[in-house]
Amino acid sequence: MNVFTKYTIESLKKNRTRTIVTIIGIILSVAMFTAVTESIVSGQQYLVNTAIATIGSFHGSYSYLTGEQLEELSQDKTYEEIETLQNIGYAEIGSKNEYKPYLFIGGMSEKFTDMVAVNLIEGRMPEKQGEIVLPRHLYTNGRVEYKIGDVLTLNVGERQYSEGITWSEYGLATDEKLVNTKTRTYTVVGICERPDNKIERYEKCGYTAYTLEENDKSLGYTVFFTVKNIPKWYDDYAYFAQKLGTDVTVNTDVIAFKGIDVGYSIMPVILSLGAILILIIMAGSVSLIYNSFSISVSERTKQFGLLRSIGATKKQMIRTVLTEALLLCAVAVPIGLFSGCLGIGITFKLLSGQFATMLNSAIQTNAVTMKLVPNVYALLAAALISIVTALFSAYIPAKRATKMSAIEAIRMSNDIKIKGRQLKTGKIGSKLFGFSGMLARKNFKRNKKKYRITVISLAMSLILFISASSLCFYFQKTFDMDMETIEYELSVMTNPNVLSNKEAKDAIEEISKTEGIDDYAILSGINTSYITETKNISEKMKDFVYCAGDYAQFSFSRYFVNDESFNRLCKENGIDAKDYYNKDEPIALFYDNMNYTEYDEQSKKETHVQGEILNTDKFPATLDVME
Repeated sequence: MNVFTKYTIESLKKNRTRTIVTIIGIILSVAMFTAVTESIVSGQQYLVNTAIATIGSFHGSYSYLTGEQLEELSQDKTYEEIETLQNIGYAEIGSKNEYKPYLFIGGMSEKFTDMVAVNLIEGRMPEKQGEIVLPRHLYTNGRVEYKIGDVLTLNVGERQYSEGITWSEYGLATDEKLVNTKTRTYTVVGICERPDNKIERYEKCGYTAYTLEENDKSLGYTVFFTVKNIPKWYDDYAYFAQKLGTDVTVNTDVIAFKGIDVGYSIMPVILSLGAILILIIMAGSVSLIYNSFSISVSERTKQFGLLRSIGATKKQMIRTVLTEALLLCAVAVPIGLFSGCLGIGITFKLLSGQFATMLNSAIQTNAVTMKLVPNVYALLAAALISIVTALFSAYIPAKRATKMSAIEAIRMSNDIKIKGRQLKTGKIGSKLFGFSGMLARKNFKRNKKKYRITVISLAMSLILFISASSLCFYFQKTFDMDMETIEYELSVMTNPNVLSNKEAKDAIEEISKTEGIDDYAILSGINTSYITETKNISEKMKDFVYCAGDYAQFSFSRYFVNDESFNRLCKENGIDAKDYYNKDEPIALFYDNMNYTEYDEQSKKETHVQGEILNTDKFPATLDVME
């Protein structure tokens, strides 16, 4: 330990109050940096965990592979892990949904549930052949109910239509039937949530049920996999699928949350926000820590002059101050890292429910909560940024002090520079603030630099407060804008293929009388297309609407609501509802608005278009009403 280091340590011991205040300032700085870096890591991990819990950890899946193709895939070093769902077959289950008449039985490989999300509602997973897990929407959508312990005897086979065997998920053929059927008996051991759309597409004609894989390589497979190099595979995933001659599904949620560009990603937003917060905190920290070191250097200017007079160099003086900053950081940084982790961990614990609501997490389990995820790199980044901030804050006043000559430093002649009548204060200030105000004004004039630091510190406090408040305000505004159209607390949807009009009406009437329901609205609708003359399409939308010659076609939705809801809607928009009850000349409210997002594969950018489709106020349409 050289003499300058000993001198620095003794100086810190002698000025304990200032030393403690500086350490507290660095601790606050480190804690805030830690909170930001750990929030980024923890937030990303929460998004990934939520996607894994609702969908699965797989990066993609291939459909309709043969046993030979599966063997070939397992030898490909592109893939890290592979799990399969064996296509055992389809069975008619008595579904009331004419578009989903089948139960699709999939045989899971040994570690299938480690890669694909199967969220049990009750019961357990199959443990031996002959056990099966049914999805809940077999009852809610197909009106077929089974309970745990029930035994199913099914004729399981392949779907065949006039052109041959099909495993297609995209709807039913009018002349299809099941062939090559085998009688299989299963015992229901569990009920699970509906599989995600990436596992069971909404248009799939069968409800997915899970059992164990059979020892029959002739059956087809749906293969779920993870890859070693995600960006490389994602850029060429269409090529890999074409090579196998199959369809591919990409788990874009998991990939995007891991930071890979898939055309949309929340990570650039999170990282940009984190960078802005770090810059704001750094500015405030520099102001706080700089103030402390500036006072320290100012008080020790005479000591620096004496050291300079006996041969100390400028570099040695600067090194002395920087050594002081490093010694303070050695004490403050570990405490700051712990304090930041503790603070943000408690925050996540208290707000985990709000995070889940804001992100509309479909599956909420103990494993999927917003919680602190300690990360070595995040902590190192926070520590490094804090040390750099402290060194920068210490370097500025130290550099300024070394510019003085030894005689100037010993005499401290630069601390107060004032001439003649500069100490005089105005009469207005004296009348407003009295003697104390006049004295404060004189002190300010004697050493403007010292008080300038205080003014800057106060200004930074206001800037930080306004920035944080504005950030919270815009977050709240964004959340409100996202949720503003959802003014109800509960919704119930009926399927015309499952419930008749009378059954649906009776169900709605019964629900409306339930205790706790203050108000309700009935909404029914259908999507359709409309053909009009091209001249009626606004110029802005002509590129986004299908136009062929003199005619153009676009889609719109027709909604019918009960009278009470319609009257309330008209009142809220300043419209006289009476005009819409004329049976001879019926008219309807028309909301002319189109939102269209187009993604360019080459530029990797989205184009968002919003505006009115038509350039006319009247929208004639004829509806065929059937009882």
